[in-house]
Amino acid sequence: MINLLNRYSPLSIIVISLLIATIFRIILPWDTVFTPIGVNFQGVDSYYYLRIADIVAQNGMVLPKFDLYFDFPQGLDYSQLAPSYNAYGYFIALIAWVFSFGHVTKEFLDFSAALHPAILGILSLIPLFVITYLLTRNKWIASGAILIGSVMPGEYMGRAMLGSCDTHCLEIFLFSYLMMFTVMSIANGKLKVLYIALAGVIGALYYFIWQGAIIYIILVAGFASLWLVWSRIKNEPDYKTICTILAILSITLILYAIMSFNVTTSFMLLVPIAIMILLISYTAFTRKLKNWQYLLPIGLIALVIIGCVISLKFVGYFFYPDWFNYIVRNIYNLVAWHTQSTTAEELPLLVTLGTVSPEVPLAYFSVAFYLTFIGIGMILYKWYKHNDMNIFLLLVWTVLLLIPTLAMRRFSYYFAVNVIILSTIVIWELCKFNWVKR
Repeated sequence: MINLLNRYSPLSIIVISLLIATIFRIILPWDTVFTPIGVNFQGVDSYYYLRIADIVAQNGMVLPKFDLYFDFPQGLDYSQLAPSYNAYGYFIALIAWVFSFGHVTKEFLDFSAALHPAILGILSLIPLFVITYLLTRNKWIASGAILIGSVMPGEYMGRAMLGSCDTHCLEIFLFSYLMMFTVMSIANGKLKVLYIALAGVIGALYYFIWQGAIIYIILVAGFASLWLVWSRIKNEPDYKTICTILAILSITLILYAIMSFNVTTSFMLLVPIAIMILLISYTAFTRKLKNWQYLLPIGLIALVIIGCVISLKFVGYFFYPDWFNYIVRNIYNLVAWHTQSTTAEELPLLVTLGTVSPEVPLAYFSVAFYLTFIGIGMILYKWYKHNDMNIFLLLVWTVLLLIPTLAMRRFSYYFAVNVIILSTIVIWELCKFNWVKR
């Protein structure tokens, strides 16, 4: 089998995967989207963003403050909406404006709005290869991951296809490159500062486009905190990785505050940074302390969480009730199971018509979803045996993202990356077990 694989290079597999993705995302649905009577966009939200883009493109890349026809007859004041509601509309208009050299027509705006989601989806496969390689250090697992990603059904493909002009395609694109540069910045290299800066900039754009991007902050802050505790238990505290995550989050929040003029939200997001700074201070102070080293990190985390809860409950509630309600509502929405929702993307992944059903994960991920749990067991064993930080990152990333995915189907297109990586690892290990001599 090794001899067979050596006949092909990863580059050839990457090219083949991108071609396959082009066939599924652009060529096959072409006649369905581009019809003789016009462009058939997928979903109601596509027309909302297209209206925003059309208004911006026809008014010198400026969105008027008031729109009478959006909510007739009282109209709508766009300034009352969060930036994320209109940001994607600006993005559509910007693409059309750049590629039409400033002369945007209705036909070209529709064409670019229908085409760019599929292009973003195809380009999102490249970070999938890079992330898989950096986490596993195996070029064939990475090649298999991008190949599986090119045909992965469900939300991962459906949200970034021809005509799917919704903010989700840009979310997938930004999240993929954000995680890629985050993993690259954690790895040692000469371009570490550049990767940190790129991750911070993309992180700010990501949060500006979609405020649910707080899930990335929870993910990396959770990984950094847990890794610091674990490395401290091993008596080898890893300050370099923690400082890298702190730098990325700091750049992200500072740039977001500048772009959105929302200092309150940015201050709220500084909570995970404060937790990690306390953990660093603790580990530095107790570096030579050997007694109770297994209990003190856990106790510190418990105290920090209790302190945050108390401060949010009393200080936040009495002085910033809207801010407090915003935090509670967002955290609740990440974990709550809305079984009675009439919106499909808000339903739990395993629930259909009020009953538990294994068919939805099969439709969203195919059989790869169930291979993921075998993969979690495999990487858990590898981390236990080798104490590999990359494997630990993949493990924390998967577990923290699995929780909101089970609660709400809309996170499936995020969790698809983990499903692809872990299922590829399982397939590779099975192939090694059957065909490769140890």
